[in-house]
Amino acid sequence: MTRDARWTLPERLQAPDLPPKLRTATLRYRFKLADGEEGDLVLERGRFSLGDAKAKPDCVVECAAEEFVALFSGKHNMLTAFMRGDVRIQGTVGAAKSLHTFLRYARFEESKA
Repeated sequence: MTRDARWTLPERLQAPDLPPKLRTATLRYRFKLADGEEGDLVLERGRFSLGDAKAKPDCVVECAAEEFVALFSGKHNMLTAFMRGDVRIQGTVGAAKSLHTFLRYARFEESKA
């Protein structure tokens, strides 16, 4: 998967049935991939968008690029990946839990073609 396709993957997710707390939350995540690539994503009111790398993240997630794709495509569970050591997390526990919850509820947006 190309770099551009990888970073637009989270933007294609939607989660219409999120718990109320996540529907109003704004959280910033910094993903550090094993190949040295980094990107910031902002989860705002139930949607991801690319964020500004200058702002301080609530949570830093470190993993391989393949793991990033597996997490956001629904192939891997974030908690399981963390317990296996495939994902490392720094920051607030609440932000990490919110990411896990969002990924459990999220599905790819249907094509409007």
